[in-house]
Amino acid sequence: GPLLVTAALLALSSWRGAYAALLALEVLVVILWLGVRHRLPFTASRPPRAHARGFDGDAAGEGERRRGLLALGLAVFFFCTGLEMAVGSWAASFLSGSLGLSTSVAGLAVFGYFAGLTAGRLGAAGLGPRLSPESAVSLGALGSLAGSLALWWSRSSVITAIALVVVGVSLGPMFPALINLTPGRLGPRAAGDVIGWQLSAAGVGGAVVSALVGVVLQQS
Repeated sequence: GPLLVTAALLALSSWRGAYAALLALEVLVVILWLGVRHRLPFTASRPPRAHARGFDGDAAGEGERRRGLLALGLAVFFFCTGLEMAVGSWAASFLSGSLGLSTSVAGLAVFGYFAGLTAGRLGAAGLGPRLSPESAVSLGALGSLAGSLALWWSRSSVITAIALVVVGVSLGPMFPALINLTPGRLGPRAAGDVIGWQLSAAGVGGAVVSALVGVVLQQS
């Protein structure tokens, strides 16, 4: 994505060309999906269980504690996804505007961020049981905080590009790890509903935090 947009900007000197290239790529994806969807095996979903709602342990007084965990978890999803979306949305504008980097360098740096995001998720999956979800979240939080501070503080293009990669690698495993922790923290009965709320909080956070970061960058 970032490399495609960068190439379109350099070749056509217009954002319209970049969006046209993305549209062509999305049309290609739709065509490929329509061509292979009948060949993919699908399994029928199970009917919902009658006792799917409610927190495990409500009768023992665990409900209130787990509702507190739910509220805290929703906030984590809100800000984690918000940071992930804000960096991806505004990094190019920040690099080319505030730091004065060229379009090609800014595009490569943003590509590094998304490459790091992908590598972080694939790497965490490859480690399997050697990296627990708790460790993935803790290390991701520390790494993303350090990378974000370096990104905001530094005016060096090299340090900024490295910071973007660090933020991407750190944020990569956090989202799936947080999802993985949900049944153990809030109970398997409520996990289905809770994960839906978490995804909703993530979507809202991606929109709200990105908008706020845009306002801050415009004023700075």
